[in-house]
Amino acid sequence: MMTIREIAELAGVSPATVSLVLNDKDGVSVETRQRVRAFLEESGYHQKRSYNRTDRKNIRFIKYKDKGLLVEHNGEFITRVIDGIEDGARSAGINLKITNVTSDNLEQMFEEINAEQDDGIIFLGTEYRAEDFDFLKKLTAPVVVVDNEMRNQSFDAVVMNNENAVFSAVSYLKSLGHTRIGHIRSEYVTDNFHAREVGFLRAMQEENLPVNSADTYYVQPDLDTSYEMLLKYAEDRRDFPTAFFADNDILAVGALRAFRQAGKRVPDDISVIGMDDLMLASISEPLLTTLKIHKKTMGKMAVSRLMDKIFEGDQTILKILVDAELVVRDSTGPHVGKSTEQSDVKL
Repeated sequence: MMTIREIAELAGVSPATVSLVLNDKDGVSVETRQRVRAFLEESGYHQKRSYNRTDRKNIRFIKYKDKGLLVEHNGEFITRVIDGIEDGARSAGINLKITNVTSDNLEQMFEEINAEQDDGIIFLGTEYRAEDFDFLKKLTAPVVVVDNEMRNQSFDAVVMNNENAVFSAVSYLKSLGHTRIGHIRSEYVTDNFHAREVGFLRAMQEENLPVNSADTYYVQPDLDTSYEMLLKYAEDRRDFPTAFFADNDILAVGALRAFRQAGKRVPDDISVIGMDDLMLASISEPLLTTLKIHKKTMGKMAVSRLMDKIFEGDQTILKILVDAELVVRDSTGPHVGKSTEQSDVKL
């Protein structure tokens, strides 16, 4: 029997177009669809559509990278997610392939991936942007996205519950007596970071805490640059919040270094909470209070959901949110002293 690539060459189309026709997906003109089907019938090609749990399947993990600022600088997080995917695949008795894809070769790689006819795909959405969502529709195998909620998009997804996690951080800081809480944000915006912003604003509102726009600091999401930028902030500002939530542990540890260099004591003068519970958080000075993301669990759940789509043909779109766990260490403490006067208050 001929392969998809051979049929594509005969029909004068890409392997991705042949896969779209085979899977009755949009994106192909009526004329092209008819021509491809004619070649498929002539070649005697038949796609296997029914599966049995005893069959050994092949799935692919696509490690997608845009700028690389998070996938590379937060590599420990991604590694733990992959560990979970590998564990899940091993337990399910399925073969796992890992493919690196960048924003520069996205279209070309998707054509090649479609030509290999994987049974299912797990897509790393950490750096995947909303404007690129249509590209994912070109994948012909069932897809589950991990580390991106794919809000307003019809894709299954497994992601941390960003909004609830940030809410728990703000609530904890308030319980320690902090009423002026700042936000250290990444200049590089992703869906997760946006969700954390939404969670921060919601938490501040529901906890009846004022939001001071001057207390939101934007920095690059790598350790050295965030440290340098926050050190400049710390040296230029005379008044400061008594506590900060940072978008992730890397930014939080950068803040710890910057505040110490600027002569501010953590947690006596400023409390800091991060998010992810990376190894870095357990060796920082002081040890970082953070929100633990169950990264391996996310990977395992992505495999489990993909198995349902492959073997059961489940077409329901599920968004699976995995809650975070507050890990209290030494970078947070009770607020002491007089509250700093606030300005530019927005409720």
